[in-house]
Amino acid sequence: MFDFPHIEHQSYTRNFLKTIIFQISYDEKANLFDKKSEIINIFKEILPRFDDKVTNGIHISFSSDKTPILHNIEDSKTGIALEFKSLDGQRILTINKSSLSYTIGGKAYTNFENLKKELCLLDRFYKLCEIDTIHRVAIRKINIFEFKVSVNPSDILAHLISSDLLSNLNYFPKSSFIKQNIHTISYLDGGYRLNIKYGLNVPPPPNTEIGQVIVDIDLFSTETIDTRFTLIKADEINNEIFDIFNWAISDNTKKILNGEN
Repeated sequence: MFDFPHIEHQSYTRNFLKTIIFQISYDEKANLFDKKSEIINIFKEILPRFDDKVTNGIHISFSSDKTPILHNIEDSKTGIALEFKSLDGQRILTINKSSLSYTIGGKAYTNFENLKKELCLLDRFYKLCEIDTIHRVAIRKINIFEFKVSVNPSDILAHLISSDLLSNLNYFPKSSFIKQNIHTISYLDGGYRLNIKYGLNVPPPPNTEIGQVIVDIDLFSTETIDTRFTLIKADEINNEIFDIFNWAISDNTKKILNGEN
């Protein structure tokens, strides 16, 4: 896809995932909410908490350049959606007339194979709502490494991120005073878009005790595909994200993820 160095896929014993987002879009289904009870029945086993008051402001938008996180809006009429949650609130599925978004908190995420088992429920959803094709498949993984700001934050950044991506760090004087060092890279290749954001963030006062090293990878396809190939496309995207993540982090981080440090 984007020719990042390929490595054999594995499951680390630890992860620093803050959020993982899976999203699809499809042609608008005007009568989708007429099938609310049937949709509830499809997802109730893994997402038993249903909120039919979500019409007061949850909105999913699909911009051409990034995969958004769910956000509130003031105009409830444009934010009509169905929302499902797991018992612990760590999994949230939001469906509107033209899109579906599944957001998982990092503590609830184990590996992509387990996520795919849940995504198999989409086949029933597609059949019920007569969705034959989808126009977008997106996965975004936001990794946040938190640390206590008791040492030079830039040293932590250099410890966790690949040195190849931080070659200019030594050029800056008084690096201990750097509070933000965020880099953004965007790719476009045919029907694929990729956004990579990585770097250092130390929140402004009074929240300066905890710093963050961020690796945020957002990859999506805008090709129209048959719904039967949803998981195949998702697999392809997830594998590429894994390669990108391993390209971006240092050997020190890989040892931490493997429980060696």
